[in-house]
Amino acid sequence: MIYPNIACEIIADGYHLHPAIVKLLGRVKPIHKIVLVTDSLKPTGQTSGKLMANNEEVYCKNGLFVRKADETIAGSALTMIKGVRNLVEDMGVPLEDALRMASCNPATVISKQIQTGYIMPGRDADIVVFDKDYNIKLTMVNGEIKKK
Repeated sequence: MIYPNIACEIIADGYHLHPAIVKLLGRVKPIHKIVLVTDSLKPTGQTSGKLMANNEEVYCKNGLFVRKADETIAGSALTMIKGVRNLVEDMGVPLEDALRMASCNPATVISKQIQTGYIMPGRDADIVVFDKDYNIKLTMVNGEIKKK
């Protein structure tokens, strides 16, 4: 946190980081160096059938996957849109900053030459449109509508 030129990743599920830590991070790091990530496991969004993650049976409890065998936390069911919602609604991050943490910040960390993360000429048209309740309404990848 003390090195302004190094990016910090956050998992905004309310379990990995307390909201106060997110608030502190926003004060000590430049906003363009905070990257929203998830540790979402494969069965995220699955609503039926046996849930498997890392070759182990799991179940979802309060947004976390727990191993059936021993009740150990296996990972998160956090999606990126839920992470954005949590940052804004639960952690007091302005929407503009949360969107930056989920889009152009990770793209910049991966590579300055990457063609995603920004809406501008010469970049991929990867766009997610969502409503005020954070329901995804449209997804575009490379300028093509993939989900309505």
